[in-house]
Amino acid sequence: MNIAASADPPLRRAAALLPRSKQLVFDAAYHAMRRMDDFVDDDFLRRPAGRRATSRAAAHRELRRRLDEAFTLPIAQQNPRPWRALATALARDVDERPVRSWHDFRSYALGAAVAPGMVFVQILAEDPAPPARALVPLALFCYLTHILRDLHQDARSVATASAEQRLTVPLRLLGSVSRSGFAEALLVRDPSAVAIVHAMVAEAARIGAAAAAATKHLCTALPADEAAALRQLHDDYATCFAFMSDDPERIVDGRTRPPADP
Repeated sequence: MNIAASADPPLRRAAALLPRSKQLVFDAAYHAMRRMDDFVDDDFLRRPAGRRATSRAAAHRELRRRLDEAFTLPIAQQNPRPWRALATALARDVDERPVRSWHDFRSYALGAAVAPGMVFVQILAEDPAPPARALVPLALFCYLTHILRDLHQDARSVATASAEQRLTVPLRLLGSVSRSGFAEALLVRDPSAVAIVHAMVAEAARIGAAAAAATKHLCTALPADEAAALRQLHDDYATCFAFMSDDPERIVDGRTRPPADP
């Protein structure tokens, strides 16, 4: 099965540019990461609140089991640190601990976004892979763009499943409003929720220039096909962000995919 075919469009297009041997490694790594992430987002966090409370310890054990499965992959054995960082971020989601500030967002994203990005770059690069710090701006920009793209959809899931952890918005932006309250306000286009969306767009724009510079720098250390894949990934997210930031009302309404995006 070509797991990359079920990936997000930007990641799918980037993976398609890789040599076949690296596509196979990517497929296996992506599948292992998705098994961890999907268990938390699409299984545990969709359970009713009472059931989440009683099954939290079992969920941590299941997450650990899936991490152990991932460690059977050579790519994970070569560098286990990003895999452990991803599992730590997902364990935070199982505990339903919110992101409180942009600083806290960055700490959480080191596991949720930078760690998977490091695995991707590890696959792309010749030995040794670039250091994690080189990837941070690009990973943060892509992750925040992804959050904005799916914000309307995630707000709807919070409203129906009461799983606030699915909504990655710093509490400091929300003030006295809960995440579920923000979700409800967003769905009715309340001006206070729209203002929060604009603040998130401004933060992504602030990171965007550094992400472009990081991509250019990383590409100098990669073979030609792999550099093309990384540029494709950045350019797709940059196009999506430009489409959304041109009219942030698209984020509020859930009309966030550029016309060319499948």
